[in-house]
Amino acid sequence: MTTQPETRPAGQLSSKQAGRSAESTPSLNRIADDALLHPRDAARMLNVSTSWLAKARLTGNGPRFVKIGRAVRYANSSLREYIKSRTRGSTSEV
Repeated sequence: MTTQPETRPAGQLSSKQAGRSAESTPSLNRIADDALLHPRDAARMLNVSTSWLAKARLTGNGPRFVKIGRAVRYANSSLREYIKSRTRGSTSEV
C-alpha cells in the first residue's frame, strides 16, 4: 500500500510551509513601529553593512539603538526616523 502525496491548488502552501516562510522572512512592511530588529536586519533595511552600523554606533553618527544586556537592537521607528533625517532635496543641502 503506497501513500499518495497531498495535493493542493497551485500557489497554496501547507500549514507547515506557511508558518516556516512567515517566520524566516519577516516583511519590513508588516513589522510594528516598536519592533526591535537585529543589526543584520537593520543593515539590510538601510542598505549598509553591519560593520558600518557598528562604526556608526561608536561615533554616534548612525541610527539610535537599544542595548539589552550585550545584544544590540534597532527599533524600526528609529530606523525610519534616521532615514527621514538623512533625506535631502538637493546635493547642496548639508
